[in-house]
Amino acid sequence: MNETTYSVYVKVDSDGNILSCEGGITQSNIQDLSEWIKIDEGTGVTYEYCQSNYFLKSLYTIDAIPRYKLQDGKPVERTEEEIQADRDSIIPSPVSPDPASMTAVVALAQMQAQALPDAQALTVPVLYPYWSCGTAYGGEGEPQIVRRPVDGRDQLYRVKQPHTSQTGWEPENVPAMWTAINQANTGTADDPIPAVRGMEYVYGKHYHDPEDGQIYLCKRTGESDGGTVTLQFLPHELVGHYFEAA
Repeated sequence: MNETTYSVYVKVDSDGNILSCEGGITQSNIQDLSEWIKIDEGTGVTYEYCQSNYFLKSLYTIDAIPRYKLQDGKPVERTEEEIQADRDSIIPSPVSPDPASMTAVVALAQMQAQALPDAQALTVPVLYPYWSCGTAYGGEGEPQIVRRPVDGRDQLYRVKQPHTSQTGWEPENVPAMWTAINQANTGTADDPIPAVRGMEYVYGKHYHDPEDGQIYLCKRTGESDGGTVTLQFLPHELVGHYFEAA
């Protein structure tokens, strides 16, 4: 079976900074092709859903500075010096910012944040909505990442399959639908990973159980280090099955 080939288009400013990305299944959003530049084409989800998959990072920084530019017809990430120069060129307004403009900036940042990989998502948890009942998740244009209050902090979860939430389907209770985004810990005995219900555990890594305060090694007979398993239980509840005390 032949896969469908999709095109990727970008819109740039006078300096060549990329402002928007369209194409794939949403190419119909482009009203005037003369305003857009075709940069690539291909098959698979990277091209089919290019708005959220083509670029490794969001198109804008958290303060709404373009992150990418076209260089010799190819998209490249701008240097920190170029991004900082844009920040420095912004003249502070002597008057209070327009609330509508600020709302638009925040909305844009929240939208772009949904396309961030796990490592970057963990640096900006405030940009993600709290999980709520009766909300559609995982579909095109719907939230992919949410946060939940866990043990006095916000835990991020990434959706695994599209669905409309309902009571009892909280992310920590349905690992088939959500995966907890791991904190930036190495998983050694000296730097264990905070455990949460519904997270993806890695065999051979250490986890800190928030309920009993102990550290546990994820280990199971017949499983090799580096393999993964998603569980809605904490380590102390599965000692002898998936964990052993460190």
